[in-house]
Amino acid sequence: MSWAVGEIRCSTDKGWQVVAGWRRELFGLDFRPVWFPDDVDPDGQMAWLLTHLPTGFGMMGLVMGLAGAQAVADEVAGWADWQHIDPLSARFLKPRVDALRERLDPRVLHPANLVPPWAETVFEEGPKGCHLKVVP
Repeated sequence: MSWAVGEIRCSTDKGWQVVAGWRRELFGLDFRPVWFPDDVDPDGQMAWLLTHLPTGFGMMGLVMGLAGAQAVADEVAGWADWQHIDPLSARFLKPRVDALRERLDPRVLHPANLVPPWAETVFEEGPKGCHLKVVP
């Protein structure tokens, strides 16, 4: 099965949210802005969020082109039988995730550093000047 455009259901603290992206078997990729809480001036960087489709769990952000993100997703898909495990119960894969992060650093991000389309964002004045704030 090849990658195809489609809907990706994401599990959030506000329930299921749907975004457009690329799907292949049990994984999806959607493109989002990158955000770090300490950023004073966001630089507009974007990344692909890798999502486990059956659970809607965002696994990692990938700062690279679509073909690179799809290759990483295909690599992750080959690590386990994802029909019988989910990202939260797959702790035995941590050494592989760590090796992937080390190999691709700094292009692999924690999923919390990607702004979902349904999040409210505001610019807030702070001690370091204006910065982007994501409102949960």
